[in-house]
Amino acid sequence: MKKHFLWVLFVLSILVIAAGVSHGEGTTGAQFLGIGLGARACAMGEAYGAIADDPSAIYWNPAGLSQIGSRELILSQNFWFLDMSHQYLAGVFSNSLGHFGISLYYSSSGDIPKVEDFLKVGKYSAYDAAFGLAYANEMGRALSYGVTGKYILEKIENESASSFAFDLGLLYGPTRFPGLNLALTLRNIGPKIKFIKEGDPLPLSLGIAGAYQKADFSFGSEVEKTIDSDLIFGLGGEYVILKTLALRAGYNTAHSFSLGWGLLWKKFAFSYAFVPYRDLDPSHRISLEFSF
Repeated sequence: MKKHFLWVLFVLSILVIAAGVSHGEGTTGAQFLGIGLGARACAMGEAYGAIADDPSAIYWNPAGLSQIGSRELILSQNFWFLDMSHQYLAGVFSNSLGHFGISLYYSSSGDIPKVEDFLKVGKYSAYDAAFGLAYANEMGRALSYGVTGKYILEKIENESASSFAFDLGLLYGPTRFPGLNLALTLRNIGPKIKFIKEGDPLPLSLGIAGAYQKADFSFGSEVEKTIDSDLIFGLGGEYVILKTLALRAGYNTAHSFSLGWGLLWKKFAFSYAFVPYRDLDPSHRISLEFSF
């Protein structure tokens, strides 16, 4: 079964690369699935696939759940441009059968003016949501695998659309090189999401990542290819002072640099990220994490 999983992931990776030739930029649906989650990950340039050691791993790389030994919970808020906002809630736990996660992602547009014949006649709203279940386990001492299944719902005024998708991930930590992690992820594998009669493909993506973590220092890098965009490169780092204050910075070619910090205290963590965009207002992201 382990070999079958690896072959499936390899074949799907090739399909993502091939599919990228046939789709133009902005031609996929459910674009909210490509918005990064968790203030720590976003502050580090979204180069998180090979780090992924908190509940946001359900989004970044489900194989990362194998690194979490306790029960953990994360609540994240993204204050977006205009009136848009995003909320993310996820929890993980482990038992003898493996590592499990559950997540809820909600995105709201705020009020949108409704115009008819060049006159404002009212307003309407739109929202996106995704509910996910994840599972991860180890393949020996160095390799872990994970899968997330999710139900996707979008609503614009009186019209709605739904679909489902899967994310697959691998995480490899060679025993000869302690602190080094390598990762492969495939996200948003599923059928088109359709409003009325028109359907758009999901933003299928392939990510390859590496990370090195030692003591209070972490560094990650990642390259991602989605079917409707060019290659995206990200890198970022974190340094923790006195096991209490975390300083973070990163860069991602999809937007620009990012900065953030975190406060760590016993089983609680608070994180903040500032992520500017070239042609849009910057976003401010905060996350709360608890372990119990």
